[in-house]
Amino acid sequence: MVRSRGASRYELGPPRRRRHPFRTAQLNLVGWSALVGACLVAGALGAVVVAALGMPWGWGALLALVPVVVVTVLDRRRWGSTSTSHDWGASRDEVEAVALELQSMGVDAQVLSGTAASDGADQGETQHWASLEWLERDSRAVDAVLERHGIRRPRF
Repeated sequence: MVRSRGASRYELGPPRRRRHPFRTAQLNLVGWSALVGACLVAGALGAVVVAALGMPWGWGALLALVPVVVVTVLDRRRWGSTSTSHDWGASRDEVEAVALELQSMGVDAQVLSGTAASDGADQGETQHWASLEWLERDSRAVDAVLERHGIRRPRF
């Protein structure tokens, strides 16, 4: 089931396979070329050093993976420190109960709330909203707690 909400589009259900290896790094042609070049240089240097030590050059060529590993680790750290939030139409008290449960598990969960003008037939009335905010690195724990409460988060 696909739903459209404003400018964003999301799909309910299991997440689809990712098309790229990085979560926040968006490499263009120059970035990919630099990464491939760094891999080639690291692999060549590793092969030369290992061959000079009398070992098979293939072991040194494995150093070609080092730049990819470094970029991936830095990308995951950056992604893990970004925050995300979810609003499922619950009251502030219900969202605070979920946040307290997450905080007892060591997750830095916050409650965001406010008011917004109503878009419906009730002109001039305000709606109160509350959402749960957390860091991406804690998404699995948050998903597990939300699932226990019967709440499914959409997958982008």
